[in-house]
Amino acid sequence: MIGKSQLFLLALEGTEVTLPSSDSLKIRGDTWVIDKKLDEVSCMSTHKEIDDGRTMPSYTMGKFLCYKVGALPESAFMRIYSQVPIEDTQFKSPEVRAQQAVPPSEHSEITALKRFKEGGCTVVPELLGYSETVQGKDGLVPGGYITHLVWDKVPGQSLSRELFWSFDKSKRDLIRQKLRAAHEALTSLGYLSTMKTTSKLIWDQDSSQLHISGFSMAIKVDPTKKWNDNVYATYNLVKQPNIGWEDTTRWEWWNKRRLPSLIKVQVSPTMKTSLHL
Repeated sequence: MIGKSQLFLLALEGTEVTLPSSDSLKIRGDTWVIDKKLDEVSCMSTHKEIDDGRTMPSYTMGKFLCYKVGALPESAFMRIYSQVPIEDTQFKSPEVRAQQAVPPSEHSEITALKRFKEGGCTVVPELLGYSETVQGKDGLVPGGYITHLVWDKVPGQSLSRELFWSFDKSKRDLIRQKLRAAHEALTSLGYLSTMKTTSKLIWDQDSSQLHISGFSMAIKVDPTKKWNDNVYATYNLVKQPNIGWEDTTRWEWWNKRRLPSLIKVQVSPTMKTSLHL
């Protein structure tokens, strides 16, 4: 169950993590230094939930800034997925916790980033390192899985609704074009992000390049799925009316004030008098 406030990935700043090379992913082996923790979400499960097949074993996922040994600080991101003890067993003996160990889980973010890397996709931050290993005897779950993945911190800034609508029309149109091209490229590779917010669009002013980020909850999609303009609305790149939003002709694509619709009302002579019309 997601939403527990327990934190497990503590005091890792300065830790060096060596990730292996991969011929299939065209990744060279490098050592990365954890620089700063950004967030952590633990997904705790009970014995009953696991036994009933309603959820996967407990795990936690943390996001960190990191850098390759010899490179500039905060030049990449690292995600750590680690199996953690079943709820209410955190303080049991290592022997008891070791009985909960399971093989690595292929979290959707890992699957998606690997697929993008294999497909030569350039509209997402590049996967730079990946490993699946086993926790040692002093681990949270001895023998349980721990997975590391590192991706590039691309140049540019996260968009916001306010920033996007502050741009002139030509730049907004360009960003929409870039989003459509990026979205279609990801769709063709079979995965999309469910975190479709403006902040997950990274816009580089100098190169006019757009990257889509935020794949911790990636979903598998039909690669033949056609583009739909509703994607613009999901990312807040158009303004929709409160009523009749499905009609794209009523969307606002420019930063202009739209006059309210006129409503025709039949008014009787008596009403005209009382209303002073």
